Amino acid sequence: MHPGAGPYDGRRARRKRCKACSKRKIKCQGGVPCEHCRKTSQPCQSHLPESKPALVFVSQKAQATTLGDIQKVLVRSSEFESDLSYFTTCFLPMNLFSGHVLFQKSDLRAILRASPASEHAISAISSLHSVLAAQDKHAQIQTRGKFTKAMESYGQSVTSVQCLISNQKFQSESYTLWSTFLLGLFELMRDNTGENWLMHFLGGTCAMLRLQHPSGLTLQDEHSKQRRKFFFDTRIFEITRSLLFTEPTFLTEPAWTDALTTLWAGGALWHPKEALFDILPKFSDLGIRVLRFCHTSAEQMLPMQQFDCPASLALEGLSLRQSLEEWSEMAALWSATPHCISDHTETVEVDLLIGNLYFHAISIYLSGIFDYHAPWTMEGAPPAPILTRNEVEQHVAAIFRLSLKMLDVGVAGILLFFPLRVAGARSWQVHDHDMILSLFRQIRGRGYTTAETLMMELGGLWESYRAAGV
Repeated sequence: MHPGAGPYDGRRARRKRCKACSKRKIKCQGGVPCEHCRKTSQPCQSHLPESKPALVFVSQKAQATTLGDIQKVLVRSSEFESDLSYFTTCFLPMNLFSGHVLFQKSDLRAILRASPASEHAISAISSLHSVLAAQDKHAQIQTRGKFTKAMESYGQSVTSVQCLISNQKFQSESYTLWSTFLLGLFELMRDNTGENWLMHFLGGTCAMLRLQHPSGLTLQDEHSKQRRKFFFDTRIFEITRSLLFTEPTFLTEPAWTDALTTLWAGGALWHPKEALFDILPKFSDLGIRVLRFCHTSAEQMLPMQQFDCPASLALEGLSLRQSLEEWSEMAALWSATPHCISDHTETVEVDLLIGNLYFHAISIYLSGIFDYHAPWTMEGAPPAPILTRNEVEQHVAAIFRLSLKMLDVGVAGILLFFPLRVAGARSWQVHDHDMILSLFRQIRGRGYTTAETLMMELGGLWESYRAAGV
């Protein structure tokens, strides 16, 4: 039975006569179907007046839109607004990758309009982060079910990216770069084995960088601007991959170094941090050649090569050490100049913190390229940029101080992974070990469970030190 019609319902007016009765100009009676349509065995259809044209939204398959469908859309929209609010007010402020938040409001709107994959990735990150951040039972109860939602959103984002790849549209969409980066962040939050840190985040982000063309660094169209921002916000992870695994990086190729030189010469906004990041790939390149020499047997080299090669490599190392000292002096002068005292003081401070942290880490790393190998430590070895134990300890102390300050101002914990790993490899005191573990626990508490893997690695390394009596 139909519910009763109200005075403004309009159903009475619309159901005066069916089409068949209207066509025959006879009285339509007997409900639906009417008596005439039952007798003639034809469909009893309402005779609707013509309506004005209106926009109609359809899916790929024509389906009737029900009130339930509309309610589901509204719920999804409401849920995403909640996720977006959490992402911008809770996640981004404690995950700075530079002096600016990762996404400005205008950039975020553009990304969401252009990239459904990014929308799903943001929902996944917000849901999972809220679960990981829940400290007490009450908060954990409130976040119940969000882990499932996080995994569903993650799967939807991955599917969207795969569709773009299969349709050969991935490289043409500038905003899709961010979706892969966000998916990488999610992996770091979800995985505590470290495998996804290596495979998906370092490997995936670096693959996205490699897909870009160096000429894009100097172009001024909107597409190139977005790719340039992605490059400068994420290139440190390609550098980190190269340093950690002593592997080549495309960033040492002349096309890329020339493009960066052209960019800075063109008056682009320059910062000491970027100048340091420009030269960091040279350290991994030197490390690769040092290892290659050490793994080459003496029988394969001429007597002159056995002496000349270590001397040449050591000289190159000393040159890089000089570059670091010059950078440190330049950064100190730059920070004291009037252009730093502006509305962007906080921005400048964060970038300087990041730059100084990596300066101390790479100083220890450069020493490690040589001081593990006999050709530069035995009697009569050529001078090399090897630090004394006291100098190493000073750099380690600086890494601790800067790391604490960076976490305090909201720098992303994953930017500390490489410096803390380097400091951990050169820490011999128990109180230093405790400080490193404390910093990693803070990073883990902010959602990056991959920190557990690095803690376990260092624990094994320190145990070997104790066993060897170091």
